[in-house]
Amino acid sequence: MKLHFMKYRKLSYWISSICIILSVLSICFKGFNYGIDFSGGISMEITPKTAEYTVDKMRNDLVKYSPELQSVDNGSVLLRVGLPKGATDEQQNVRVREIKDILGDKVDYSQVQIVGPKIGGELIRGGIWAILVSFILMSVYIWIRYRGGYAVGSFVSLVLDLILMFGFFSIAGLEFNQTAIAVILMGVGYSIIDKVVN
Repeated sequence: MKLHFMKYRKLSYWISSICIILSVLSICFKGFNYGIDFSGGISMEITPKTAEYTVDKMRNDLVKYSPELQSVDNGSVLLRVGLPKGATDEQQNVRVREIKDILGDKVDYSQVQIVGPKIGGELIRGGIWAILVSFILMSVYIWIRYRGGYAVGSFVSLVLDLILMFGFFSIAGLEFNQTAIAVILMGVGYSIIDKVVN
């Protein structure tokens, strides 16, 4: 069976163009759903003292804080709560005390971390720099590996892949955090392998 891929090239151009346009519009107007790593917030690792105190009950108790709860393999629960923009150190400490008062003696605390907006901003800048540096190095490699039209084509394709990855996070509303940065860096690596190695 033969598949005539080039027969559908015009269709693929239109689909790619629409995806790129949607990605750019979403990034510009919707932005990203920054996680606590970047926006600032409280992260706690807690362990329920009894099996009856489930994640659902924790969520109901803390519903006014819109918590993010994630079960961990060792039986612990990762609790994340956002903070108001521009929250002071005192407000952060007050929020921690409020959460502890609500949970009471029903849980044990393994770890409590507060990520302030200043630290979140530094993490964003660090993540952006990591992506930019990797992108520049990939571009240099493409230029060395190829010359002329092939280099330009590979470079443009790499740029579009990067836009689509950012656009996916923006359109889907997925949490944009340090893990997302790692995923995008991995995606850039796979993109270059697809264009140069293969």
